Amino acid sequence: MVFSKHIFPLPAQVLTALLMFLPSLSASTTIYNVEMDDVDWQLLEDKYFKCSMLQRVPLFGAVAVSAKAGRQLLLELQSSLFPVLPTSVQLWLKPGGWRYFSSQGSGTGENVPITAFYLSDSVSWAGLDLKLAMPVRQLLALLDSNRLLQAQVMKENSDGIQRLIEVNIPTLGMLPAMNKMSDCIASLLPRNFQQLQQYNLHYALGRSQLNNYQRQWLIDTARLVAVDDSVIKITIDGNSDNTPFKDSDETIDRLQNLELSKQRADVVRNSLETYLQEAGVTRRVEIVTRYHGERYPVASNDTAAGRYQNRRVEVTLLTTLDNK
Repeated sequence: MVFSKHIFPLPAQVLTALLMFLPSLSASTTIYNVEMDDVDWQLLEDKYFKCSMLQRVPLFGAVAVSAKAGRQLLLELQSSLFPVLPTSVQLWLKPGGWRYFSSQGSGTGENVPITAFYLSDSVSWAGLDLKLAMPVRQLLALLDSNRLLQAQVMKENSDGIQRLIEVNIPTLGMLPAMNKMSDCIASLLPRNFQQLQQYNLHYALGRSQLNNYQRQWLIDTARLVAVDDSVIKITIDGNSDNTPFKDSDETIDRLQNLELSKQRADVVRNSLETYLQEAGVTRRVEIVTRYHGERYPVASNDTAAGRYQNRRVEVTLLTTLDNK
């Protein structure tokens, strides 16, 4: 799903009114074209967090190619014209892009499918606009200036698959725009706030030291905090499984597991403080360390997999919004 600070669910009464206002759906496909002279990909940059290039589509809305921190490249269709929630979108690169509007694609070459993508987890509302987002990892490898980028919005009904909407954009100008966008993409953080807001670091039995994978998560956390002033507090919660220690009773086991969870939390805190300094964080960020031993399992301790899930340190980022 595409996330944005400004996205919110469309109220049911607004959606109902919109659907009543729209005319009944016909069996024909509605086609929206961007003329050659109207191709004007605009670069939009939210430094460290998101890069987009946007193309307006007359009477439809817009098409955007976007990359967010920690996410793959997406193509977004943004429109308030969808009369029903689509089932899927197919993306194609069509031959004869230069000649498309005079000869309707009679150029040589083959149609190249980029992706056929089902939208169950990639639909979001932004005001009245519905955003359909699809991964387009193949797009750059196939892109050239002599083709036509075509998005076919599909809906499955009792009569089969119906093509509701077709959007056609010449690829002329996309490569230069993507080259400008590449510098922005290079500056993106390796992980975004949603990925770092709360995560777990898991441990082998009896271990409290960090491995390289765990260190990278903390380094990425420090890099995010350095550029996101809304992060004001970090909580670190150490936990263990209930594995008994050799030649000890249950009470001693619990105390030793409590101490092990403290060691894990302390190592994470000390490492994170170092990485925050290295990232140049000079403002005050409160770090709270807690340790719980085996008190709060998240899985059954009866299995090896469950015990592994319980041997963890939970890292949580809190922002100014969390204090309101």
